[in-house]
Amino acid sequence: MRSSWPYAKLGLLRNDLDRGNTWPFDDDDNVDRATAPIGPPELVGYDLLAAGLAGPLPGFAVPPPPPGVVPRHGNAAAVTPPVNPVNDVADRAMLADVARSQFGVTGAGVRIGILSDSFDVRGGYATDVASGALPAGVTILQEGPATGSDEGRAMAQLIHQIAPDAQIDFYTAFRGELDFANGIIALANAGCQIIVDDVT
Repeated sequence: MRSSWPYAKLGLLRNDLDRGNTWPFDDDDNVDRATAPIGPPELVGYDLLAAGLAGPLPGFAVPPPPPGVVPRHGNAAAVTPPVNPVNDVADRAMLADVARSQFGVTGAGVRIGILSDSFDVRGGYATDVASGALPAGVTILQEGPATGSDEGRAMAQLIHQIAPDAQIDFYTAFRGELDFANGIIALANAGCQIIVDDVT
């Protein structure tokens, strides 16, 4: 397959706008600028695999093929995403895992209120519960508008990483200033000792 390809490898060069273009290189690692660039790396990744070409592409990673497509290349292997989408970035950033270990705190007995755009208007809460990203029983005092992006659920995921045994309540902050204030009162009346928002 490579016999018709005159170049030893492909590489990534950045232009003045810090955008990459893929250029052919010869056996001595010299770029052949007499040719036009092949294109942005994100557009040539699959074609390189399909053509059986190999070589360094510094500065970027070839994106994975679409689901169900395995490139025909001797060194290719199917890659599957992790089964559990939960990651512990908030936990590690705040050293909450260390605090739980040293002081035996887990959030048990604490109720945390969230004010944001929406919680489950796009769906996905049940999946988050099944994967362990969220606990069952989050109390939604008032859901957000249908145009919400469920940022409240993302906040709840971070809280659940840090304080896995805390109770979580939600109230939308996207139905006007007066209702936002009412949401703070409603969360406090529900027993929330901590109230967080991503709006103010």
